[in-house]
Amino acid sequence: GVAITLRESLSANDNYWSGMLYTNGKAVFSKKYLVHIVDRVGGGDSFASGLIYGLMTTGDPEKAVNYGAAHGALAMTKTLMVAETFDAAIEISGVRINRVTSSPFKNII
Repeated sequence: GVAITLRESLSANDNYWSGMLYTNGKAVFSKKYLVHIVDRVGGGDSFASGLIYGLMTTGDPEKAVNYGAAHGALAMTKTLMVAETFDAAIEISGVRINRVTSSPFKNII
């Protein structure tokens, strides 16, 4: 199959976001999200990981493409911080990042 993200630009930061999965001779489209983009980095990768997770756990192309679209939309609407740059704002525990609520950056986390 082939999967792609679909973006309809309303402005630089406001887009409709969705995904499409073509499999078994059929195109399956996700729900369309209106997103206010905070950071574009990771939207496509998050779509791919959500899609793969959905395919592996459900085997259902419709659910999988919706998992992908939702995960991509969520990733672009959150500000992500680089641990090396903002180590005062976050704590790293294993592979998980726990955001510190008393951070001076709490309004953008």
